[in-house]
This record gives sequence, structure tokens and C-alpha cells, in this order.
Amino acid sequence: MPVLTGLFAAIAGCTEKRVNISLRWWNVLTFAGIKGSLSIVMLTMIPASFLHLKMFKAVVIGVIMLSTFVYSGALIMIIAGNQDSFLAEQNAETGTHT
Repeated sequence: MPVLTGLFAAIAGCTEKRVNISLRWWNVLTFAGIKGSLSIVMLTMIPASFLHLKMFKAVVIGVIMLSTFVYSGALIMIIAGNQDSFLAEQNAETGTHT
């Protein structure tokens, strides 16, 4: 996922109509992804005859729960650490969007 958000940031920075995505926003995009829901979709596609289905489900759900808490904490630290920059961006945009 970080590769995809990095690629998105690079492409968005090369176009005239898109705003350049800074490293701060790249971090936010990376940690606020939808990886867990994609894993759940993958689990529903595994046939019931798969020998280790219960173990596989337990591992995937455990990883989703762990990453939910770890990524949330990381995202909070990124936002808190860059709070002044995010507020400056928000203030710069005030009045420019309707």
C-alpha cells in the first residue's frame, strides 16, 4: 500500500490540476488505507473445503485487529507531530474552496 500511495503522490504532483502531495499527506494516506476490508473480501472467496480455513481466518482477523490499533496510533502521532503544518494548510485553503 505505501508503494501505491507513493505512486499516487508522484503522479498527482506531476499534473497541473492536482495539488502536490507532501510527505505528511502521503503518511496519512498510507496509514488510513482499507487493507483490512480487502483481507475480509479475500477470506470470503476461499472455498469452505480449504483445509486450514479456520486458522487462516484467525490469522487474518488478528492481523487486521493489530494493524487497526497500531496504524491508528501511528496516524495520531503523524497528525499530532505535524499539527502546525496541517493547520497552516487548512488556513491557507480557507476561502479558496466553496
